[in-house]
Amino acid sequence: ISTSNFNKLIVNKELLDECKEILISKLHEALKAKTTFGDLKFLIKQVATDFIYAKTKRCPMIIPVIMSKVD
Repeated sequence: ISTSNFNKLIVNKELLDECKEILISKLHEALKAKTTFGDLKFLIKQVATDFIYAKTKRCPMIIPVIMSKVD
């Protein structure tokens, strides 16, 4: 998770770490079933937006980027 131009006073490391933990648990649940990258991006955006809004009362622009590993 990275931030850009989001008020540094509002976003702190604990907030981002908590958001990351929630996202990881939600992604593990989602990956138990057949999912697409589009489904995962929607889930990431929805969960992160709801979490950050609940904590800061701000609605940042969230752009999920999924990079696949090529062996």
